[in-house]
Amino acid sequence: MNLSDAHEKKKFQDGLAVILTKVANLTGLKDPIHPINKRDIAQMIVTLYKTLSLEEIDYAFRIDRYGYHGEPTKHYQLFNAEFVTTVLIKYEKWKRTTLRSCPPTRFEDKHQAKKVLVNKCFKEYRETGKLFRSWTKSQIYEAYWYMYSRGFLPSHTELFKEKYRRKVVKRMYKAAEEMGVFAKRRRIYKLKGIQIGEKLDSYLCIYMTVETFFRKLIAQEKEMQDLL
Repeated sequence: MNLSDAHEKKKFQDGLAVILTKVANLTGLKDPIHPINKRDIAQMIVTLYKTLSLEEIDYAFRIDRYGYHGEPTKHYQLFNAEFVTTVLIKYEKWKRTTLRSCPPTRFEDKHQAKKVLVNKCFKEYRETGKLFRSWTKSQIYEAYWYMYSRGFLPSHTELFKEKYRRKVVKRMYKAAEEMGVFAKRRRIYKLKGIQIGEKLDSYLCIYMTVETFFRKLIAQEKEMQDLL
């Protein structure tokens, strides 16, 4: 990725924000990552790890979380550049060792596995009209991120965020109308919070972004596998 190009740099930063949000959720961070730490992490990666793709950064956190290097790296509720650097140092060491001992096909197989996951997601939606049925949170993020990194999904500009915030709120209101009294009351309370600036549920944003893309493919009578 050419980070000297403004468009590519913006896409990288948006993608990194998605990864960091996912990692924070999956590692049990109680509070959102502070904006100052987000900027510091992004600057650190651009300076020291610009040879790593977003896909690799995402994978680095996953194998650390799964304990590939022993005990997962602890963040002690402080998600900052020091924590991210520790994870990426472990990843680069693991990568060098793996490349020396494993044939390149192993990495090609991982790429192929993501294609299969995304194609399965599309087929399920076309057949059932539903997304991510019985999927784990990790699978959902992996499918979303792969489609985003391939350029199938829109960049996270402020215009995009506002557009989808409105879409999500509208869908939540519609769903609330079909709920029982107490569930509806809870949903309305949550919606009022969103309208005054509280954070949206990232799952709903992901769901609607992918759904919009898949609907477009179906309307154009295209197959996901032909794009991969």
